[in-house]
Amino acid sequence: MHLDLPLERLIQLPQVVAGECSYGGVLSALAGELRSISPFDHLDMVILVDDGRDHLCFETPVSTVWSSFAKEPKPTGVSPARSVLKGHVPHILTGDAFKDKRFHFSGAINQPIYDATLRSRIIVPLRVRGAIFGSISISRHSVMSYTVRDLIIGQHCADLIAPYLFALKTEHGRALQYANEADALRGSLLKLAGHLEGERKRLGMDLHDQTIADLSRIAHKLSTGIDANVDLKPVLAELHADVISCLNELRRIVDDARPAMLELFGFAEAVEQCMIRARSGMARPIRLRFEEDTKAAFDQMNDGERTLIYRIVQEGINNALQHSRGQTLIVRMWLENGSGCIDIEDDGIGGLDWHSPRGVSHMRIRAAIVGARITVTSNKNGGGTRLRLVVPLPDSSIEIIA
Repeated sequence: MHLDLPLERLIQLPQVVAGECSYGGVLSALAGELRSISPFDHLDMVILVDDGRDHLCFETPVSTVWSSFAKEPKPTGVSPARSVLKGHVPHILTGDAFKDKRFHFSGAINQPIYDATLRSRIIVPLRVRGAIFGSISISRHSVMSYTVRDLIIGQHCADLIAPYLFALKTEHGRALQYANEADALRGSLLKLAGHLEGERKRLGMDLHDQTIADLSRIAHKLSTGIDANVDLKPVLAELHADVISCLNELRRIVDDARPAMLELFGFAEAVEQCMIRARSGMARPIRLRFEEDTKAAFDQMNDGERTLIYRIVQEGINNALQHSRGQTLIVRMWLENGSGCIDIEDDGIGGLDWHSPRGVSHMRIRAAIVGARITVTSNKNGGGTRLRLVVPLPDSSIEIIA
């Protein structure tokens, strides 16, 4: 059977769509070329997303509710073209879609077939390496308008532009992934900025409420002693005690801003001392257990990353002691698969959201900056919570501890 196919026109299709940067642009370019080869009243294209679970849809020249799927994908199972998209049939050629049961099933979004009078229809798959990633549909208002020749032309069109569409789909997916990652990064940076602003305000309040008040009191005592022309010996002794107290408070504030133990004695010692200091401020008795076998691997990190990891551990220890109501705190540090692992475990009230959601949020932001992972788990009996921090270590530290 000789079908007299317009091969020269078909071969030009890849050049016609080349340079189009959107699915709608490709569909419009295809429509302009196809109109003189196989006339149509409506042309639509489906692209599968989310591993085929959902689909996008694009139309020309008439838009129906299907066009909304370009921005809000719908499940593939509700598409009237699902039998082709799922590979149940190789194609569809129908003389009257109003009566064709393949388009009419429970949940099908098929109202546009009636609204746009899409009676004669051809649906062919878009394939790359044998895998279906979409379809092309050609329709006319009149019944019995298409033949096998039109079906073959439609499939040739789909085959010729499929590689370009697949490349566009891949780039679109990457762009969407990058956009989502950028949005997540912006959100994390905004949270971090808010956290840093909170830390700045806390530092200012500490200085204002304690240190400045102490210095003001010292200045007042000096002024009183000088003006009254009294015996300065007891005044100086009292002032000396006040100055020592003020210096100790300043050391605490400075240490909170830049942990001295971390600088002087290393990461493991700083974590153990952090546990001891945190317990000293608790009214209830707390049992501490510290287990460490990292061979100073965390100290091979750069200062900024090491400080961020220390802040995470510090927040975790304070969180567990202040909110868990537990009586035991255990911190374990070890090496595993090129990473440094840290567990902070209590025997308190438990709960998968842990004890302070805000504190966990700050920890997750810091962890994301250095590429670390945080997981929080609760014991099955509800008695206690464990936070695990997994930190990828630099190659140099892995070589040193080998």
